[in-house]
Amino acid sequence: MRRRFMGCLGWLFRVFVMFTALGIFIVGGGYIVLTFIEAVFFEGTWGPFWISLGLFVAANYVMGWFMHVRWKNDDVDMPLFAFISCTIIFKGINRMFGLYRSL
Repeated sequence: MRRRFMGCLGWLFRVFVMFTALGIFIVGGGYIVLTFIEAVFFEGTWGPFWISLGLFVAANYVMGWFMHVRWKNDDVDMPLFAFISCTIIFKGINRMFGLYRSL
């Protein structure tokens, strides 16, 4: 009984993290464009741009981890651009820092 309960909590936690990362991916992508335009054309600061870009890359990495490790054999229903960007960022960061040597 306890094992099944903990498995359910783990699944709920993974779903919560995935939807949080997906929200950051959707909102963060638009915010990156806005902060970049503000910094370049309206002489704003670059701080908000780098923060939003870092959050966007982190959210992409989390979603890429879910796709590669957790849902490798499942059908992930996601738009092609989101799937490609998440996978590229996940594999790129892993190769840069030497994580997951089997990639």
